[in-house]
Amino acid sequence: MDDNESTELMPQVTYLKKFKNIGRKLVEIPDQFIRNSTNKTGEKLPIELFEISHFKSFSLNCLNNSYFKSKSWNLAIGTLILSNTLLFPFNNQTNIHFQQSFEDRDHKYFGNLIKWLSLKKKKYLLISIPMVMLLLGGLKSLIIYYVVPWVLFNIELSVINHLPLVKMSKSQFKPDREYFVMVSHFKWFEYLIKDYNLLAIIKYLHREGIYIPHYNYRIFYSFLKRNQLLNEFISNGDLISEFMNYTGIDNQNLKKETTTPLKSSNQVNDFIISQQKKSRKIWEFLDSLNWFRIFVFTSVPAIGLYGYFTVNLQQKTLIWSFVYYQLTMLGITAGYHRLFAHRSYSANNFVKFLWIVLGAGSAQGTVLQWSSDHRVHHRYVDTPKDPYSASEGFFWSHIGWLLCKQDFTKLGKSNIDDLKSDKLVKWQYDQYLWIMLFMSFGFPTLIAGFGWNDWSGGFFYSGFIRLFFVHHSTFFVNSLAHFLGSSPYSDKNTPKDSAITAFLTCGEGYHNFHHEFPNDYRNGYEWYHYDPTKWSIKFFSYLGMAYNLKEFSENEIQKSKIQMIQKEIDSKKENIYWGIDKDQLPTLNQREFEQLVNENKRKLIIINNQIYDIESFIEDHPGGKSMILSAVGKDATKMFNGEVYDHSKAANNLLCQFLFASFNNNSNQ
Repeated sequence: MDDNESTELMPQVTYLKKFKNIGRKLVEIPDQFIRNSTNKTGEKLPIELFEISHFKSFSLNCLNNSYFKSKSWNLAIGTLILSNTLLFPFNNQTNIHFQQSFEDRDHKYFGNLIKWLSLKKKKYLLISIPMVMLLLGGLKSLIIYYVVPWVLFNIELSVINHLPLVKMSKSQFKPDREYFVMVSHFKWFEYLIKDYNLLAIIKYLHREGIYIPHYNYRIFYSFLKRNQLLNEFISNGDLISEFMNYTGIDNQNLKKETTTPLKSSNQVNDFIISQQKKSRKIWEFLDSLNWFRIFVFTSVPAIGLYGYFTVNLQQKTLIWSFVYYQLTMLGITAGYHRLFAHRSYSANNFVKFLWIVLGAGSAQGTVLQWSSDHRVHHRYVDTPKDPYSASEGFFWSHIGWLLCKQDFTKLGKSNIDDLKSDKLVKWQYDQYLWIMLFMSFGFPTLIAGFGWNDWSGGFFYSGFIRLFFVHHSTFFVNSLAHFLGSSPYSDKNTPKDSAITAFLTCGEGYHNFHHEFPNDYRNGYEWYHYDPTKWSIKFFSYLGMAYNLKEFSENEIQKSKIQMIQKEIDSKKENIYWGIDKDQLPTLNQREFEQLVNENKRKLIIINNQIYDIESFIEDHPGGKSMILSAVGKDATKMFNGEVYDHSKAANNLLCQFLFASFNNNSNQ
C-alpha cells in the first residue's frame, strides 16, 4: 500500500493499549507512552530524583539550614544524627543505596519488607532496636520515630514497581536522555507519587539556579496542586512566571543557593496567606487546651483502669454494665440526637424524661449544648464552621475538638429556640451537674450494690469503664462515620454508611443516609440494618409513647441511590474506550470509500453506515480470515447482523475499536 497517500487521506487505526491503574480503574495510555513491563523502572529514573530523597540526606539538609526554619533546630538535629550511629537508619540512605533498592526491589507488594527481614537483617534489628528505644524515650518513641518510618519506607519501595510510568520530555533535566515519571497510583499511597514528582520539579528548578528550602515546599506544593501541575512539567520560565503571578512572591527572593525563606510582596495572594499558619509558643499551645475536659477524659479511663486491677468483675456486674451501656447510648442516639436535635419523631413526657436522664448518664453535656453543636455540624458539615469537622482529620473530629478551646466567633450558629421552650430540657439544663453525677456513677453503683452487693464493681465497671466506652462509641459517630464505609446516597461530603460503625455506635453508622435525610427517624434504612435506636423508637411507638415518626419519601431515597449508582457507572464508563465520537468522524461517500479500498489497499467494511478499518483484527477474527476478508470493500451490515452470523453484544462493542469514518453515499464531502 502507498503509505504517503494513506497518511494524507486518513490515519491508520490502531489499538490503544490499556494500563491498569491498580485498585482503581483502567487508564487508556497512547502507544508512545507504553513502557516494557520487563524493564527495571529504576533504570529509567534520573539520579536527580534520588539525590534529594528525604531518606538520603536528612542530617545534611539540617546542616545546610534548609530543613527547619530555625537555625538552632537545624544545627542540633543535624549534629545529633551525624554523631550517633544509632540514628543512621534515618540518614544512611545514600544515592546508591536508595537507587539500588529502587531497582532491585521485589515485585511483590510487600517484597521489600520480606527481603529486609532476612536473617542477617534480623540480627542487626534485634541489636539496634533496644538501644534506639532507650535513646528515643521508650516504646512509644520507638514506634513513632523508628518502626513506622521504616515500615512505610519499605512498603513504598515494594509498591512502586506496580505503578505505571509516563515518558517525560527530553528537555527536562538532561536534554540527551529520556525517563519516566509516575502518574497512576494506589489511592492509599497517593502522597508517594506526588512527592516524587514534586521533587523532580524542585530539582529541575535547583539546576536552573532557583533553590526552594524544605520549609517552603508546602507553599510550592499547594501552588502546583491547586493548578494541577504535579503531573505536568512545563519549562522553567513558564513555571516560575505562573508561580510569581499566582503568589506575588518577589523574584529577588529566588536566588541561587539561597536559604532565605520565600518572602511575599505587599500584594501577596490571599491563598498564600491562608496557607501560612502562625507558629505558636509552647505556652500558647498549652493555653489553647481545655484542661477541664482533658482532666475528665483522662481521669475516667484512669480510674476505670485502677478498678480493673483492684476489683474482681462479677458476671452480674458485667451484664449490668453492658445493659446500662446500651441504655445510656440510647439516651444520646434516640434522645439527644434523633428526638431533640433533629425532631425526627415526637414523644410523651415519660420518654423525654427517660432519654434526658439517660443522656446525662453519658456525661456529654446538656441537651441544649449537644443539640446546638449538632445542628451546627449538619448545617456546616466539613467546613471551618463545623465544630467537629472531619476535614480537620480523624483525631480532631473524634476528640480533639473537645480537648481544645474553640473560637466560637468562627463557628456556625444554630437555632434552638424550640428546645429552650421545653420544660424538661430546661430542667435538665438547670440541674445538669447533679443529674449527670448521679446517672453516671451513683445510679449504676446503687443497682449493683443493692442488687447483688457489688458496690465496688458497680462503681468502677458500670460507672467509669462503662462511661469510657460510651464516650468513644459516641465520638465514633463524628469520626469513624466520616471515614469508613460507602456513600450510597451522596458523595458531596464525608459521611459514610458502615455496618461496622453502626455496631460500634448503637445504629448511628449509616451516616451517609442520615446526612442526606436528617429528619428521618431511621439511620439504618433497610430492615436488616443494625439500628437498635430505630428499634427502640419503634417499640415506644407501639406503646403509644412515641408518635409522628418521620420517614423521608421512598421515591426521593431511591432517587438519590440511583443517582449515585449512575454516577459510579458514568465514572467507570469514562475509563473504558468507546471509540471515537461519531460526531467527530469524517464522512466518506461511495467513491472515496472505494478509492481507499482499491487504491490504498485499506481493509475497510461498512456496517450500519459506519466505516471500520479491520486490518489489525483480521488475524484475530474467530470466524477465520477468509470470512472477514470477503466483507472488505462491501456493506457487511446484513452479514454482521444475522445473514451469515448474528454477532454478539461483545462483537458489537468491539467494533468501536475500529471506527474509521461515517458513510453517506449521498455525501459530496
